[in-house]
Amino acid sequence: MTLLDTVRAWVSTPGPTVAVDIAADGVSALAATAAAAGVAAHAHAPRPAGAVTPAATSANVRDRAAAAAAVRDVLGRLPRRDPRVSLVVPDSAAKVSILHFESAPARRGDLEKLIRWKVRDAVPFGLDDAQVAWDATAPHAAGRDFVAVVMRRDIVEEYEAVALAAGVQPGVVAPASFGLLSLVPGGSGDRLLVHAAAGYNAAAIVRDGNLVLYRSQTGAQDADLTDLVHRTAMYYEDRLGGAGFTQVLLAADHRAARAVIDRLAARIDAPVTSLHAVGGPDVPAAAAGALLGPSRLAA
Repeated sequence: MTLLDTVRAWVSTPGPTVAVDIAADGVSALAATAAAAGVAAHAHAPRPAGAVTPAATSANVRDRAAAAAAVRDVLGRLPRRDPRVSLVVPDSAAKVSILHFESAPARRGDLEKLIRWKVRDAVPFGLDDAQVAWDATAPHAAGRDFVAVVMRRDIVEEYEAVALAAGVQPGVVAPASFGLLSLVPGGSGDRLLVHAAAGYNAAAIVRDGNLVLYRSQTGAQDADLTDLVHRTAMYYEDRLGGAGFTQVLLAADHRAARAVIDRLAARIDAPVTSLHAVGGPDVPAAAAGALLGPSRLAA
């Protein structure tokens, strides 16, 4: 099972039928159809000024009451209300590491200790006060890779507290790009996922269904995204032996997507597809991916 298979299994497991996306520029809520085949309804509210400032090393929720009011507002505009919700948070609130082991311990407890030991130098905070989630990619000739997602525990609790204050029980709390990963098509080849979000950009390379590179950096200017894509493409060619992407998938505000697609097409020789879920370009793709799981791309 590849990492993407695991992500798909996770988001496909029966759970909340509502997802809430708390981003730097606003709050969105999505409700799935009865068969979880699409988005039944969605609502968006602009972010209350100064309420949320995503970061991995400092408080994210500056005004819980205002953030909770925004969540309550968008949930109230959905046709039905699930007492539990999936929470999608900005990538910049977490740290992601891809760890390589030539051999990995067979016992889960020993493996977890080794993973925590490996990621401790990659995060700018102590692991005693952090939550670490990890999963394995498919085995390969050189060993085994593991993807670890680390968030400070108090930051996770801040987002959970917003949901609780809005009257719902938070389920899984996941970085936005991991919702997007569930929308990446399976199959062989190298695919580049580019996520242009409010206040940060992220890039991920998926090779034959396995996440092999992930990068995220703060920045809201065109040059920031261009720089991230350039550095990612150079690493892909120089360090990953990349022979060329079969596809570039872009998640961006649909109003800016055309300009971003043009910039990507000028840098990378591969078809660029705007990534959005069934329901239309106004539906936040990350939340839809976390809510609906795989194969929910719009035609």
